[in-house]
Formats: sequence, C-alpha cells, structure tokens
Amino acid sequence: MAKWKENYQKGIKSNHFALKKEFNALKKTHYPFVYEVSKYATAQPFNHLNLAFQKFFKDLKLGKVSYPRFKRKREYQGSFYIGGDQIKIIQGSTKDYLKIPNLPKIKMTEKLRFKGKVNGATITQRGNKFYVSIQTDTTQEEFHRTHKPIANNHTLGIDTGIKAFASLSNGLQIFAPKPLNRLARRLKRLSRQLSKKRHSKTKNDGIKKSANFLKASLRLNRLHTRIANTRNNFYTN
Repeated sequence: MAKWKENYQKGIKSNHFALKKEFNALKKTHYPFVYEVSKYATAQPFNHLNLAFQKFFKDLKLGKVSYPRFKRKREYQGSFYIGGDQIKIIQGSTKDYLKIPNLPKIKMTEKLRFKGKVNGATITQRGNKFYVSIQTDTTQEEFHRTHKPIANNHTLGIDTGIKAFASLSNGLQIFAPKPLNRLARRLKRLSRQLSKKRHSKTKNDGIKKSANFLKASLRLNRLHTRIANTRNNFYTN
C-alpha cells in the first residue's frame, strides 16, 4: 500500500498487477525468505490490496472516505490464506487431518461437514489456538443433503431492541449474553498489566518485547477470544 501511495503522489498510475510484478522482480535478491513459505503468502496480499482500493473508489462515488489502512500487527493474532492445490484433507474413520506444505499432518477437532472439491482455506490464530475455515465447491445434491428445507408456514414477527436482543410476536423475548460486562474488570486488569511490561513505545525505537510482555499479551488475547466466542456462539445457535 505504501508503494501504491508513493506512485500516486508521483503521478504514476498503479494497480495491484504492476506492484506484484515489481515485487516478483525483487523477491529473489531482496526477500529470499518468501521461498520458504507458500506462494499464496505473497500473492494474497496483492488481491486484498486490489479489493481495498476497489471499495475505496466505490465509496468515493457515494461520498464516503474509506482509504485503506495498514493491518495492525498483534501478538498471537493473524491469518493467512492457502489455495486448495496446496492443502489436503485426509479423512479418517473418527478424525480428519489437515496437511499443509512444510508441516506434519494436523488433527482437526471436527470432521469436514461437506463433501466436494476444496478450493482453499484460511488459517487464523487467536491466542494460543488455531482455526481453519475451509472453502469447498459442492454439488447441488450435497447442498440439499446438508441444508434441509424448513417445512413451516407460520409467520413470526421479530423486533430487535435495547433491553431484549429480540422480541417475537408470540410474546417470547430473547436476551443476549453480556460477557464484556462480566469480564470487564479482568480485561481492564490484564490490559494494565500488559502496558507495564517492557515493549517498544514507538516504531523502531530499538526496544525488544520482553518475555513477560509476550506472556501477558497471550493472556489478554485469550480473554478477548473468550468474549468473542461467547457472542458468536449466541449468534450462531
């Protein structure tokens, strides 16, 4: 994104294809470490950059400003995409395994729900745990097998509010959990502890993050993940 902005200030029209071509010409001499990982690790960011600027120009026509920003780096948080041609799902009788290049096969906590061609996967780290989201191309028969039609002709009105998450026309009220309220004191305490650990206060100030800072960061990330999972479980169930 910095190179895109630099070209724009110089009056040079740029796009993600040109930037990718320029990077490929330099990576062998300047960034040889990229050959140690999947090709998608260097290709996918250019696709994300293209989508971000497409959204920016589309929003400008609507009078909104959404200029792309650098993704903030956080300890024990991150994600990467890998194409279906470089991963393999090994199906067992009770467990499935995920095979990624340069790594041993990884036992999955649940079996793959859909049958079909694997198009790609996104690996996400949250705290000390890793999650994989797998995209599959399924047939129409597989879709009908996994998505049962709902045979219900009754009409139900739903109204969202402040006191109750949803109020139904039959008189039922659904209240959402509030994990942040319950864990606010612990979240505040861990955040304060993290800020007191040795770490860099500004960019490139030469101060390395201490081991205690990384441990405190992990504890804080695990708490944030717990709060997010509580909310997501409510929304999906």
